[in-house]
Amino acid sequence: MKADFIKMDIEGFEEKALKGMRNLLQRSRTVKILTEFYPKYLILAGTKPEDYLKQLSGLGFKVYDLHGHDVFSRPASVKMLLERYTFENNHLTNLLCLR
Repeated sequence: MKADFIKMDIEGFEEKALKGMRNLLQRSRTVKILTEFYPKYLILAGTKPEDYLKQLSGLGFKVYDLHGHDVFSRPASVKMLLERYTFENNHLTNLLCLR
């Protein structure tokens, strides 16, 4: 089985879902992922936001922040995402992840 598109908005448990679908993602080389990035919920679910972003990168995805003016001009860096979206400021966004 392969997947073309995955949407995840599971209140901070996105990192755990990624771990559970590793084999599917390896078989689905062109899969696209749309995922919420909400550091507050990730932390409450026991995941460091940085670890989630690094996991996406480690799976070969370039991450695009869908919040802002230059949506597809360049991938969003881990540093930028961690500075813009924090537990303290309670901001969130959606990320488009492409290989």
